[in-house]
Amino acid sequence: MPGSVKVVDLRVGSGHVEVDLMVDVGGAEDVRRYVEGFQRVIDLREIVKGEEIRESVDVVREAVRLFNGERYWEAHEVLEGLWRRLTGVEKSVIHGLILVAAAFVHLQKDELDVFRSMLVRALAALEEYDVRELFGLDVGALRRWLKNAVTTNSTESVRLDFVDYNIHVKR
Repeated sequence: MPGSVKVVDLRVGSGHVEVDLMVDVGGAEDVRRYVEGFQRVIDLREIVKGEEIRESVDVVREAVRLFNGERYWEAHEVLEGLWRRLTGVEKSVIHGLILVAAAFVHLQKDELDVFRSMLVRALAALEEYDVRELFGLDVGALRRWLKNAVTTNSTESVRLDFVDYNIHVKR
């Protein structure tokens, strides 16, 4: 068993449960061995904050895969490292994506007021520049979905898509 384990947060998706743990001794594999003693682990990721050094398009692809799999917190974390190193229009669009992911984290926790206010902030970030596409992502479609969600108070999920339909993101 790993050292002290603290549950930091818990989110419920339509087909999975995400649990954030803080472990003071040991690492991800120690946690996996311990948890698998009583529950099957589908995926385990050790998240370490830092500057993202991969190509921007690769980071966005991974974030979209996570987002479309309702793993919003992970999508948020992946994008944050990229956001730190960008400027201008790219930084604003990635900020908008981070806010959309964060909004859905709050929806998973049944925090509807926070969800809605974050969607408003995300829309503002994505409307700062007239961008239809960035890193292959269909920003225009996301902006249209956001406008509708904000206007109608919808809590329905959105699927992020790429403009170049030859790019397929594995789920």
